[in-house]
Amino acid sequence: MGQSIFDYETKAFLSILAISLIGMAMVVSQQPLPSTAFFAGPVFKTPATNTFLLKTIDIGESVGEDIPVLTKNELKGLEDGVVQTNAGKTSYSQYLLLKKSGTNSFDGGSVIFGRDQSQRTGNYLFFQQNDKLFEYAIIFSSGLASRIENNKLVDIENKYLTILGSSFVVVQTDIDAEQKRVKLRLMGAEGIIDLEDKNYADIYYEKGAKVNTKQVDAEVRIMGNAANNKFTISEIRYAPLATTRTTGDVYIGPRQGLRGRLRDAASLLVNGFELIYGGLTSGTATIQNVGGGEFVMFAPNGNSQYDLTFSNDLGVQYNIPLVSVSGSTFKYGSSRKDVVYSEGNDATDFNIDRGDYFVVNNKNDIHGVTNVIEYNGVRYDDATIDFLDIGTNQEKSVPFDTSTGLGYLVVSGNTYSFYVSSAGEHPLVVDQNGDGAIDGGEAKIVLRSGGRLDLGSGNLIAGSSITMTLTTPKRLFAEPTTDEVIDITLTKDGSTLDINVPAQTAVTLYRDKAGTDKGMSKFGVFFIRDKRSKDSAQLVVEYPRAGVFNIPATAQGEAAVAITLEREKFLRKQE
Repeated sequence: MGQSIFDYETKAFLSILAISLIGMAMVVSQQPLPSTAFFAGPVFKTPATNTFLLKTIDIGESVGEDIPVLTKNELKGLEDGVVQTNAGKTSYSQYLLLKKSGTNSFDGGSVIFGRDQSQRTGNYLFFQQNDKLFEYAIIFSSGLASRIENNKLVDIENKYLTILGSSFVVVQTDIDAEQKRVKLRLMGAEGIIDLEDKNYADIYYEKGAKVNTKQVDAEVRIMGNAANNKFTISEIRYAPLATTRTTGDVYIGPRQGLRGRLRDAASLLVNGFELIYGGLTSGTATIQNVGGGEFVMFAPNGNSQYDLTFSNDLGVQYNIPLVSVSGSTFKYGSSRKDVVYSEGNDATDFNIDRGDYFVVNNKNDIHGVTNVIEYNGVRYDDATIDFLDIGTNQEKSVPFDTSTGLGYLVVSGNTYSFYVSSAGEHPLVVDQNGDGAIDGGEAKIVLRSGGRLDLGSGNLIAGSSITMTLTTPKRLFAEPTTDEVIDITLTKDGSTLDINVPAQTAVTLYRDKAGTDKGMSKFGVFFIRDKRSKDSAQLVVEYPRAGVFNIPATAQGEAAVAITLEREKFLRKQE
């Protein structure tokens, strides 16, 4: 069959176009892409038509956990298309897979808290080295078909495909039906893309991608079938890999993009494509390293005492001596005052002396109200006990029955029964957990966030350490599964105390360049341990802001990721 003049004109036009586009593409690809480029806020507020925002990614969760596949419904650039060839007509659909299960599965990016390759501690969007960043798929409903002539797919050449919103023309093909190898060259304003699969009959991916004649870190799979001198492509899949400019994993900080972290940004195929990490959010507030939420502080008071600062459900702040070393005694409270959080075993087990602090809590629930009370004194002849709420600084004189020793303390609207001894210095025993019984129950500290701090396993410390637990109830999670429980340890070495958060499933602390240890739990509880200038470290714990002011299940810290095909609209100029 003779070559038509239209074909010759087309070939000539495409040759000229190829030279100009290659030059343009090479200029674009050689422009430095600053890895520190930040993106403006609107990308996370009012996304444009070709941007999709993922807003509820939990810490430790994959970006594609809830929405693993993006379609034309999420990104306009993934709209369907139609190709008409002499061998037939087919429509096609485009997909962007963020996570994939089953055969050729991958997890994609995930949100973590840890250290990047420069030992900077923070929250990141993380991709493991050489794992798939995502997978782009173009699926032909009835197959993209062509006759095979001189190892060419003649009916496909000069046909157009829209890929991620950009138009490409198939300018060159090559097929070896015996070896089952197929190659496609596509050209557009973005440059030249070469895709090759050395076995189109299997399901495996291989590194067969070039952009502007340069091999890129990506895997390709072209599935097709050859029969009766005809070849039909059923799908093309392309997956760029996580490779950095140096070596190691890919870490993307808040309001930074994927493109600037990659060894070869051209592997993203089109210049407008970007994946932007918005950082952790809670409600409408961005979670910073420390700032904006509720604080629980374990602060050294010298080397032999730790003080605890927290706020209760009503917003009242308490600052109490937590533990201390006095001589060889390791105890709750200071050298002069005990802190009692577990009630006596019965109404005659008096365990609160005059001058001691004791914890009361009406219920171990997210809206439980915790108070810390000082037993100031007793006027036994007047049948009156003097108490002081050390958070509100409110004094209370409470009557009791001298024949039974029974009295009732009302604080923050909650009533706690107590008994006073008739002997000695008149110690007390109190129903500290407000359950109506004095039977050894424990008053846990319910924080303003709804979290719960358990100070230990009893009022007396045996050994040289205590383990406290910080519990975030599962009902506070957007997707409840189980309570998040984190251990905090206080240890004694001689007369010196120190605090730590050991590595555990719920959280791990990482040391940053400044010498501080930082970690974040899945819920978004942030820990910062500072021991730069002390034998005894200071530990600050911060709950997400929404957990403080809005207790419902949406309180937890979550991440936002924007996937866009219009990158330039959101890039903020460097200051």
